[in-house]
Amino acid sequence: MELQNVTYPVLDGEPEQVIRQLRRHSPVIAVVLWNGRRAWLVTRLAEARQALTEPGLSSDASDPNFPSLNPAQAVANRPGGLARVAEDRHAVLRGLLAGSFTARAVQRWRRTAQQIVADQLAVMLRNGPPTDFVTGFALPVPLRMICAILGVSAKDTDIIERVAPGTVTRADRSTAPALTELRVFVEDMVRQNQTQPRAGLIGQLVSEHSRTGAITRDELVDTLLVLMVAGHLTTAGTIGLSVLSLLEEPSRYRAIQADPGLVVPLVEEFLRLQTVVSDGVPRVAKQDLELAGVTIRAGDAVVISLASANRDERVFAGPDELQPDRAGVFQHIAFGWGAHRCLGQHLARMEVRVALATLAGTVPTLRLAVPAGQVRSTHADRHMKGLYELPVAW
Repeated sequence: MELQNVTYPVLDGEPEQVIRQLRRHSPVIAVVLWNGRRAWLVTRLAEARQALTEPGLSSDASDPNFPSLNPAQAVANRPGGLARVAEDRHAVLRGLLAGSFTARAVQRWRRTAQQIVADQLAVMLRNGPPTDFVTGFALPVPLRMICAILGVSAKDTDIIERVAPGTVTRADRSTAPALTELRVFVEDMVRQNQTQPRAGLIGQLVSEHSRTGAITRDELVDTLLVLMVAGHLTTAGTIGLSVLSLLEEPSRYRAIQADPGLVVPLVEEFLRLQTVVSDGVPRVAKQDLELAGVTIRAGDAVVISLASANRDERVFAGPDELQPDRAGVFQHIAFGWGAHRCLGQHLARMEVRVALATLAGTVPTLRLAVPAGQVRSTHADRHMKGLYELPVAW
């Protein structure tokens, strides 16, 4: 295979074959982005970890050389939440949020998660088979969870559920109206909390903004918008894809029924294999540096493929296979690495574990209602992997 003029992300043809060749022969290679710009693509685990902790590679989206990964990011230098601000601001903003998402803090939400999962399963069962597992369970569970943490009332979740998928499409004309509508909603939440503070993370951040100015109003709105969207769509994608995988191989589903503790390594393998944030992590070089023997110049765009790194044959034997008993099952970087590692990783893990264990224990006869080949992934249309629907019966 000719490893020249590779377009990234690879969405058509045989993407796994292309990425596999890049990993084996050129772990850091120049690729062409959707807009014709060139960027360095990093595909192996060791190099990905190095890049994600390299001080010379920045997440500063205000840099005109910061890469755009799809037409929805046509204005590449529009900051937005923790993932797209300069390192000094990232440290400040993350410091304001981190205490709410530590492993210990997340465990305090476990009982809430269990109740949300049980309630949503009851609704799904009451509606009767066949039903769409995505809209009936996978989406509402993490949405209700993040809204509880943020302090968004149940009556206000409908707009997030309706609009959020439109904010992660690859097409700019589809994304812009959704982002505008959701931003207006978030700004309204901020105003409400300024006049009538509520319990929850929104109220805490609004108070911090008013009291100290440590977070600007734009940063506040950007951060909350990202938490609302990424805080449930990524987890929903993992739940849906995980259940599809389990129902394709029912013996694993039955194994969870017998031993719910098996969900811990299983979830890690699902995270590794699915890597919901599939297009990669964009960075821009602020200085000359070397990575895997390749010289990257200041101003160069860099994209780290988490999905490729998580299938690195040098680290994961049989990388395309689900092996929850593999050594080093926690070595994946589905949540990123270094200072920018996903703030919600502990929350996501807890939600998926509770969801799968409760599902297997409550609905032992769950099965696919259509052949697995008919289930459509969102990957071609969205830059967060998931399923459009998953028809199930029991």
